[in-house]
Amino acid sequence: MVEIIPKTQPKNIFALNSVAVLFMLLAGVAMGFLAFWYAQGTTRANIQSIEQQLGIRQTAQELALEKEVLGQAAKIRDLKYLLGSRTDTLPFLQFLEDSIHPKVVVTDFALSPAARSMMLSAEAQDFGVVEEQLLAFQQGSKAPQVRLADLTIGKQGASKGAILFQVEISFPTL
Repeated sequence: MVEIIPKTQPKNIFALNSVAVLFMLLAGVAMGFLAFWYAQGTTRANIQSIEQQLGIRQTAQELALEKEVLGQAAKIRDLKYLLGSRTDTLPFLQFLEDSIHPKVVVTDFALSPAARSMMLSAEAQDFGVVEEQLLAFQQGSKAPQVRLADLTIGKQGASKGAILFQVEISFPTL
């Protein structure tokens, strides 16, 4: 017999269900990705605003440290100014070290770095040594002006019989 009523073809429900499940799964993954992407953007914005707020406000400890550092910086500037304005006496002392005769004993000297001069008191055993000492002071590339200020013969104590002299030395440049 010929069938007049057409029969519906059996649908493959498994294939249809699996496609629907895959589509829903894909839609869920896409929605999850969008949610994470949005959350990441808002989290970055929150982190940046918190960092800015933390950068603006300082704690009491940070304020104390900043005050201490600024105080130390001021002290360093003051020390730098003092060291910069201080007259260097090393060239004067180096000149004496290089120029003093071995037989001359320096008993006293007064140094005036601002005036670029010194007054030297010394003693020697004879006049020849005094003359050699005066010549030694006048030699060199930075020859100073040397003036014999005083010359006496010692009469008491350890200086008895020794030649006591004072020399004023003025340096044009050092």
